[in-house]
Amino acid sequence: MSTYDNDLRLEEITTGAQSGTWGDTTNVNLELIAEAFSYGTEAITTNADTHTTTIADGSTDPGRSLYLKYTGTLDSDCTISLLPNTVSKVWIIENATSGSQNIIISQGSGANITIPNGKTKVIYTDGAGSGAAVYDAFANLATGSTLTIGAGVAEDTKIVFDGNAQDFYIGLDDSVDDLIIGKGSVVGTTPAITIDENLNVTFSGNNLTVPDDSIALGTKTTGNYVASLVAGTGISVGAAAEGGTPTITNTSPDQTVSLTAGSLITVSGTYPNFTIASTAGSGTVTSVATSTGLSGGTITSSGTISLATDQRFNGTDVYVGDADNFIHFDSNNPSFGGNETMLFAVGSSSTEMAINTNGNLYIAGTLTQNYSFSDERLKTDINEITSAESLEKIVGLSPVNFKWTNATEEWVDKNQIGLIAQSVESIVPEVVREDYRLGSTEKYKIVQYENLIPLLIGAIKELKAKVDALENG
Repeated sequence: MSTYDNDLRLEEITTGAQSGTWGDTTNVNLELIAEAFSYGTEAITTNADTHTTTIADGSTDPGRSLYLKYTGTLDSDCTISLLPNTVSKVWIIENATSGSQNIIISQGSGANITIPNGKTKVIYTDGAGSGAAVYDAFANLATGSTLTIGAGVAEDTKIVFDGNAQDFYIGLDDSVDDLIIGKGSVVGTTPAITIDENLNVTFSGNNLTVPDDSIALGTKTTGNYVASLVAGTGISVGAAAEGGTPTITNTSPDQTVSLTAGSLITVSGTYPNFTIASTAGSGTVTSVATSTGLSGGTITSSGTISLATDQRFNGTDVYVGDADNFIHFDSNNPSFGGNETMLFAVGSSSTEMAINTNGNLYIAGTLTQNYSFSDERLKTDINEITSAESLEKIVGLSPVNFKWTNATEEWVDKNQIGLIAQSVESIVPEVVREDYRLGSTEKYKIVQYENLIPLLIGAIKELKAKVDALENG
C-alpha cells in the first residue's frame, strides 16, 4: 500500500508493492519533483471569500508549483488555505486577481500573510497541522555589503515602500539621470527630493524643516552670500565681507520666498543689510505665519513685500519707507501723547502728521478740506425746492440733547446736541446715509448736516417773505 505523507505529496511505495510497475511510479514522482520547481496558475471562483488549494496525492497539481499565480475576479478579500496543513514548503505567490482585492494566505489557525492585489511575496508554511502558520520569507532580509538594483540599461529602477495609506519610493529616473525620493509607486510621481548628476539637490515641497528652523550659511571672508530659494522657509545669513551684501535670490519668475513661524530672516555681523531680489521676473517676499518677523538691519525687495492676515513686522520702533518718506510706528513718543503713535513723513525726515492711541491727530501743516463741486454741468434732474417746503421740513426737525454710548474717555457723561437720524430720515431722507463704524460689522445711520444748508436757506427766504408781508401790511 502506498502513502503520501511527504511535503510534495509523492507516492511512497511500500516494500514489495507494485512489482513490475514501480518504474512508472518513480517516473511520475520525478515529474512531480520537477513540477515543484515550476510555475503554476490557479483560478479562484468569482467573488469567493474563501478558496482552498490542495496539493494532489501523486498527480500533477498547480498548488505544488514553486511559483503559484492566482487569477479570477474578487469583490472582497479572499482567504486561501494551503493544504494539506502538514505540508512544509516554500512558495512564491502572485496575486493576479481582478477587482483590487487582497488575498490572505493561510494553512491552519496560526499566522497568515496578506498579499495585496498586483503584488508577489515569498512565503513558507511550517506544516504544523491544525495550528499551522504561514510566514513572510523576506520579512527580515539581510544582504551583503552591496545591493545592486537594475542591469545598467535604460530603466527606471526603484524601491517602493508599500504603506497602509500612502506609498513612497526611492528611484532612478534614467532618462535624466536623477535620483528621486517621492510619493507614490512610480518614479517621477509627486517628487519630493531630486538629486541630479551634478549633485544639485531640489526640494519640490513648500517647506524645508531643519532642527533649528533655519539654514545657517556661516561667515564668508570675501564676496557676497547668495542663497537661491524657490519656495523655502527661513534662512540665517552670516556676515559678508566688507562691502558685500548677503542675498536671498529668487531664481525663477514670480516664485515666492516664504518666511514661516520660528524662521526669522536674521542678519548678523558688521554689515547687516541684505536684499531679497529676483533674477528672472518680478518676485514676491511673503510672510505667512503668525510669529514671523524681520530683524537685523534693513530688508529691500525688487518685487513686493506682503504680509498675510494677522501678520506684522515685529518691533517697538518700526519704519516702513525710505529715509525721507516713511510711516513710523513708535511705541513711546512723548511729543505726541507719550503712547503708541503712528507718524507720517513725506519729503523730509521731520514728522508731517501723527496719530496716537487716543485718536488724536497732529498735523504739522494746514488741514485742507476737499471742495464740494456744485457746477451745474455736473448735475441733472434739477428741481427747485420751494421756500415754503423748506420751512415746513426745517420746522419738522426735532433737535435733542443726548450722551454717547461707548464714548471715548474725553466724552463720557458729557451732554451733546444734535439730531436723531431715524427722525430726520422720515422728513428729509436725502441727508441720511448708512455706513460702518470702525470695528463694527453693522451699519449705522449718519446725518449729513451740511446738506441741510439748502433747506435752511429756503426757510430763511420763506420767513423773510412773511416778515416783509407783515411790515407792508
